[in-house]
Amino acid sequence: DQLRRFPDEWPRTWNGFGKRAASEYGQYVIYAGIESVVQAIHKEDPRYFRLGEGNFFKRTAHVIVRTFVARNQAGGNTFALSLPAASYGSWAFASRWYPASARGGWDLLKYGSTGVEMKASTNFFREFWPDVKQWFRKK
Repeated sequence: DQLRRFPDEWPRTWNGFGKRAASEYGQYVIYAGIESVVQAIHKEDPRYFRLGEGNFFKRTAHVIVRTFVARNQAGGNTFALSLPAASYGSWAFASRWYPASARGGWDLLKYGSTGVEMKASTNFFREFWPDVKQWFRKK
């Protein structure tokens, strides 16, 4: 955010950097809090379970599905309600301290969706990193 100067109203100075760093940390704390509370209430298992086999497309499909579907306490599947609640909720809270230019509905949709994309990216990494790590160990 400092490099791309987001939001524009915060200068590219140490003061602006401090605001951005505090904002990012605050948003992370809110995200983690919302996610944990919703997972507990909705009885979602927060772990990602790798498929670990099959071709790239099958495993990527697994990543996408498991981004939106979580296991419940009974071992079945449930919609991962914690994901949209935390992604969009944390931005809704964070937008309260952002300048007015970053508080619109479009911003909520855009930056909340970025949170969903980050969760999918993390799952993608969890799915494929063990395989990549093995390639380096074989040498």
